[in-house]
Amino acid sequence: MSRLVRILKYANYPFLGLSALLFAGMVFGAAFVARFSVENRTGEPIVVTPVGTAGTAGSRAPLPVLSLGFPSLPALRSGGFRLAPGESVSILYDMDDIRLSELVVAARPGQALPMVAGTTPAAGQDHGPDPRGRRYVIDDLTRLGPATSSVRRAALAADRQWVVACISLTILLGPWLLHAILARLTSRVEAPGAEGLGRATAA
Repeated sequence: MSRLVRILKYANYPFLGLSALLFAGMVFGAAFVARFSVENRTGEPIVVTPVGTAGTAGSRAPLPVLSLGFPSLPALRSGGFRLAPGESVSILYDMDDIRLSELVVAARPGQALPMVAGTTPAAGQDHGPDPRGRRYVIDDLTRLGPATSSVRRAALAADRQWVVACISLTILLGPWLLHAILARLTSRVEAPGAEGLGRATAA
């Protein structure tokens, strides 16, 4: 038993190092955290999904939404924010190598109406830190045209970002939880009298 615990402890050390590196990256990433809010003034329930533009080619991708700004922990949800009439939501995201470009709005299943971010009625710009934050008001769906295929694909991909978030959180927290469990097992196995007790039980 003690030998197995020692093997598991040694095998877990690389994952502890990987977790520490990931945490350091999240702390560094806090410098690129931006915030914006979206308000629904349409008079009907809507679903909003933010989409970003990444790279020089202008590829559309799900916005890396965060649940915490420091450290920059990924959120389990990157889209599908349901807003009742008059309701608003505040969203944190990592703007490193990506900028907010569209808010994809849906009032019914299958609908995808993009509102271009950074233009009226937004307050501020869609890039760079802004201490006041940026606020986007959605008030008239009839002024929004259909989404392009790339924007629609990015909005759909946002629904699967929880998988990436779960993997990141597992790498971040899993090794330390396992380390604590193994440390507890080691203290029990190596406790005075534990070996003798084990032999007596076996006899």
